[in-house]
Amino acid sequence: CPKEGVFIGFPIDRDLVNSLGRFDCRNQICHLIEYTLTSYNIPADCNPYTKKLLRNRKPVLDCVADFKIKYWLDTDLNGKIDIESTESFKDSNEDGALDSSGLFADINSDGVITSDELRKQLKLITIYLLVQEGKYDPEFTFDNSLGYLEIDNIKLKLPKDYEHYRWKVLKITIKPINL
Repeated sequence: CPKEGVFIGFPIDRDLVNSLGRFDCRNQICHLIEYTLTSYNIPADCNPYTKKLLRNRKPVLDCVADFKIKYWLDTDLNGKIDIESTESFKDSNEDGALDSSGLFADINSDGVITSDELRKQLKLITIYLLVQEGKYDPEFTFDNSLGYLEIDNIKLKLPKDYEHYRWKVLKITIKPINL
């Protein structure tokens, strides 16, 4: 998981172990939807430094330069969002278990953030995608000296050789329901 750069957006039960008696994040019971970027089989019209977005290994979108995710949390359960974060879930203890780097509150103060506590706190997820629009155009110059586009204080990095392509940001906000 972490060594492969895959981060999971829900708590993991550290008490579950595999047949060797070790913790294994693959033995969790959940419905997995995995979004990944790949540079395999990129269409010829794409900037060569962009990637393809996959959902569960199936193509969703070509020519993706960058993407970021923002979590909107209500950690005190008062009905108002009190944390906006782009923090990733990490294996901070290097034990195979991913944590939220202190994003979520331990509502019942038992030392464990359960799936139920996470579901109660997670109110919105916003996905930002920087994508190429159209083909290479030697007559066009994308005017950007910063090397990134910024929206909602989120910086999306432009790829190398971006100048003769058009770029746009796709912003998708999801309200999790029935978690």
